[in-house]
Amino acid sequence: MRPDLSDRTHCVVPHSAYGVLYSLATLCSAALLLSFGFLLDHWSLRRVTLLAIRILSAGYLMLGLGEYLWVLALGFLLVRFGGQAMLSHIGMTTADRYFSLRRGKAVGFGAGGFPLSEPLLPFLISMLIAFVGWRGSWIGSAVILLGILLPLMLWFSRNAAHPSASGPNTPQAMAG
Repeated sequence: MRPDLSDRTHCVVPHSAYGVLYSLATLCSAALLLSFGFLLDHWSLRRVTLLAIRILSAGYLMLGLGEYLWVLALGFLLVRFGGQAMLSHIGMTTADRYFSLRRGKAVGFGAGGFPLSEPLLPFLISMLIAFVGWRGSWIGSAVILLGILLPLMLWFSRNAAHPSASGPNTPQAMAG
């Protein structure tokens, strides 16, 4: 019989272990961002977005399907790195890079997503968990991310020039 990581009354993983795993995943994702954040300077926006969403989706699936503590730890790492680290980095860098005339407005719009998501996402996820359970919510989130959000993000970035091709005098940079 596999341990059910969701059932806190019968789970062999202490509460403190969850906190430690999550904290370590957060610290490691910050270190990974320092090591891999440069990809946004060398790869196309579409390519680095695709990578980040695949990493995040893999983390979601690991958390939804995983049966072992090491899978939980790796799932936390992938979610923290692909989601909060890379996608946030992509958003802020993109707003800064591709909007020169209205850069402040673009960065403010992008940064506005953080305080908006803090009350909204827990509510939506709580509702999803009530309907499909916690494992189903992770798997469903991966499906939504890959099936809806990934195509949208790739469509929005379809005309983004490669970083080496976008300078301050290109039409795209000046249009903002």
